[in-house]
Amino acid sequence: MQRSQYIEGIKSRVRDTDNRLSDPSDYSRALDTALRQLAHDRPLMADGELVAYEVSEDATADNVSLVYMDAPMDYAAYLLLTELAAYYAGDTDSTISADSVDRQTKEQRYSRLATVCENRYYTRVGVAKTHNKHASSTANLDSKRPRAAIFTNWLEA
Repeated sequence: MQRSQYIEGIKSRVRDTDNRLSDPSDYSRALDTALRQLAHDRPLMADGELVAYEVSEDATADNVSLVYMDAPMDYAAYLLLTELAAYYAGDTDSTISADSVDRQTKEQRYSRLATVCENRYYTRVGVAKTHNKHASSTANLDSKRPRAAIFTNWLEA
C-alpha cells in the first residue's frame, strides 16, 4: 500500500470539514508517529534485529503486515482527532436554536471519534491500552484539628 493511500485512509477517518489540518505534513507526521507506535506495540524483527515499519510512496519499502494495515491509519486518525478536539475546546456556539437536536460541541464529537479510533487501533494490534498512571496520594485534612495533631496521629498508626 502506498503512503498516499495511507494518508487518504487517515483523511477518511478524520473528516476535517473545516480544513484545520490543511498542511499535508500534518497527516504525514501523524502516520510516522503511528508507525513508531506500532513498532513499540508489535516490534518487527528481521534477521534478529529490530527494524522500523516503513511506508513509501511507491510501496517498494512497505513492511507493514496486511494484518496491521489499518492500525497505523487508526492511530494517526486518533492523534489528529485529538488535536482537533483540543483546537475546538472552549469554542461555544453562540446561536440559540430552539429545535436543535445535536447538543454536542465539535470538541466533544472529535474527542469521541478519537476514542473510537484509539480503541480500534488497540483492538487491531491486539494489545491492551495502557496509560501511565502517576503515583499520588490524597490526605483528608480535617480543618477542625491542627495539622500537628493529624501528623502525630498518622505517625502513631
